[in-house]
Amino acid sequence: VMSTAAKFLSAFEGSEVAHGQTTVGRTSRIGKAEAKSFVVREPLTEEKVQAHLNGGQGIGSIPINSNNMCKFGAIDVDDYDLNLQDVVARVWSAGLPFIICRSKSGGAHIYLFLKDWEKASVVREYLTEAAALLGFAGREIFPKQDAVLHDKGDVGNFINLPYHNSERSMRYALDAGGNAVSVDEFLDLVGEKRCHLTDLEKALAEQRPDVSELAEYPPCIQSLVALGVQENRNNFMMHVTVSIKKERPDDWEDG
Repeated sequence: VMSTAAKFLSAFEGSEVAHGQTTVGRTSRIGKAEAKSFVVREPLTEEKVQAHLNGGQGIGSIPINSNNMCKFGAIDVDDYDLNLQDVVARVWSAGLPFIICRSKSGGAHIYLFLKDWEKASVVREYLTEAAALLGFAGREIFPKQDAVLHDKGDVGNFINLPYHNSERSMRYALDAGGNAVSVDEFLDLVGEKRCHLTDLEKALAEQRPDVSELAEYPPCIQSLVALGVQENRNNFMMHVTVSIKKERPDDWEDG
């Protein structure tokens, strides 16, 4: 039977040559946790994962490997006032195979776990589309590069992993109801949600609006129509009105 640390390492398998380490200091008034982060040119190991889960040295994984492939990816929503239950609801209503984890500053890491190694460039493309669909266009996507120049010493960027000090961690995953789950329940969720890239492609295709009706509108409005307005209806109506004015000036009459 695989240990919790071995399963955790398998979920976040990435670079064979390096990983990240983060030591969190005090939290500032706006809720941003101060942290010292750096890349260590050694692979992640079960021992390092176990220390992380025990509350020792915090670690991060670099999703992209030396063949520019990845087995997991993430959308990093670094908003301190984020309603995590709302994010869970958006992901589930869109039918996307993601798991949401609370980040160290109270934002969300929206993870994709894959059954096979896939090209980092393609995974990034799909995650970028998914981020826009969820209302998080422009947020950081991991892996952060389509390709890394290993012969020049580049290894890519790491994302801090959840469940540091797992018994009392504030970096937990959330289930379908938006409730915090234990590290073992999280690993069960990874087993359930792990998918082929084609599964994500299908889920995204189902959420794309009917192109014929909305083709002339910008992607932000297409995704709002597809998903429904999650918040700030006034803002939504303003964008729609501006678009209609731009697209159909002849229809407008002085009233």
